[in-house]
This record gives sequence, structure tokens and C-alpha cells, in this order.
Amino acid sequence: MNVYLLSPELSLATLAMLLVLLDLVIKNKSWLPVLALVGLLAPIGFTISLLGRNETGFAGMLMVDDFSVYFKFLFLGMAALVILAASDYVSRFPRAQGEFYALILMATLGMMLLVSTLELISIFVALEMATVPL
Repeated sequence: MNVYLLSPELSLATLAMLLVLLDLVIKNKSWLPVLALVGLLAPIGFTISLLGRNETGFAGMLMVDDFSVYFKFLFLGMAALVILAASDYVSRFPRAQGEFYALILMATLGMMLLVSTLELISIFVALEMATVPL
């Protein structure tokens, strides 16, 4: 199985779902941006483990090479900067904080898939994932 090639994306999707679930449970919403930033360390760690690989997976639909790993780092860094920059603004809206951070992470997930896909239908699905939350 080539599931390890999707490990950064899977950990990012798990983080987004965790943020939505924690938004429902916890009362103090000030921990959500901190959790989102700390949670981004897992996809970054998995992306580091993919450095130097040149592999295809899922019957040639996914490619992991230095180009895709570079852009995955770039997208994860931009997501961290957006979370940092928007945390003060989002704190004004206590009901929608978890969803806001989850949408940022899901858009990042779509962009990370976009740079790794090789087939047109996968590119279309990844593009939809990247643009629908925005």
C-alpha cells in the first residue's frame, strides 16, 4: 500500500476534523488557533519523511517528488501564517472559530493534493477541495 505517500494529507484532514469536534466540546475557544498551529507539526513531520522520494502511488494517480514536497512545505507554512494572522480577527466570532480553522486546513489539503496528482479527474477534485472553502 502507498498510504504513507498520503500521510501529510491524512494528518491534515484529521486535524481539521479534530478542530471541528473540539469546537463543539470546549468552552474556551482561545485554544483553537494554538491547537491548529501545533497540529500542523504532524503534516510537516510527515512531509519531511517524504523528502528525497520519487514515487508514484495509487495506480499512478499520485506522485511524490521534490517538487511536490517543496510546495507542500510552502502551503503548510502559508496555512500557519494565515492562522497566526487571523487568530485575533476570528476571536471576535466565538461561534465560528473551529469551522474557520478547519476550512483553512481543508483548502490547504486541496492545494497539497493538487501538486501531487497526475490525472485530470484527480486534479479537478483537488482544485474543488482547494477552492470550495474559500
